[in-house]
Amino acid sequence: MGQPMPTFQLKAHRLPTKIRLLFSCIHSRFGLGGDVLEPYKKIIDRWLWPDVLRNQDTSVSQAKQAISDYKKAVGDLEGVAELMVLYCEQAAGFCDAICSDDEGYFDALVRMVDSGRRDDG
Repeated sequence: MGQPMPTFQLKAHRLPTKIRLLFSCIHSRFGLGGDVLEPYKKIIDRWLWPDVLRNQDTSVSQAKQAISDYKKAVGDLEGVAELMVLYCEQAAGFCDAICSDDEGYFDALVRMVDSGRRDDG
């Protein structure tokens, strides 16, 4: 008969972030389990509440991109709203925790709240 076909195992931790998000969306669309929001929440958390002891920077654009990627991939408005709320919670919490006075950071937070209000109707 010949040799058996080798099995291929994906090592999720070795895949680039965009590919992991794609797999997450596919799993969500077909009901294959897992919380599809989790990878997006991690991205938002990482960029809006960085580990200052590791000299990590904030990036409003990276956090907003996670919401945009989710919206394009899944399109679930409830999930988008949940990510937007998390965005606001993380941004406000980080500012409160480190006493930041970065005006651009506050402006981005206000714009996110406004965009959520506009999407609401």
